[in-house]
Amino acid sequence: MMKFVLFLLLFVSFSGWSCERLIGTYKSVSETHWNFELRITADSAFLKYTDYVSGVKDTRTDYTVESEGYCEISDNGYLLVFAHRSFEITYSKQLTHSFFGGKGESEGISGEFIEGKIVHLWKGK
Repeated sequence: MMKFVLFLLLFVSFSGWSCERLIGTYKSVSETHWNFELRITADSAFLKYTDYVSGVKDTRTDYTVESEGYCEISDNGYLLVFAHRSFEITYSKQLTHSFFGGKGESEGISGEFIEGKIVHLWKGK
């Protein structure tokens, strides 16, 4: 009986640290050159950032940065942790589409995906 109680306490403790509510894929809707795609699973988080740099005489360099980490519950919402940095994100059941000039709202995440700039990502189907 004592083992069962211990197991139950551990299960409740660990499940409280997870980001199960956020499981899914979120994408930025941007008219700029950069884009984000975030996929949160039960035990990990994958972040893909694409951008490009323009050069002289119509040259362009595209690049993609992919990061693997995890999500956990924090005091202020949720925390994404990757090897190069970590940052707080907030979840919204009704994140407004006005951020990209649209109407309505849908599930989304907001956070400082770019240092010093709040970026909004909407949940995909």
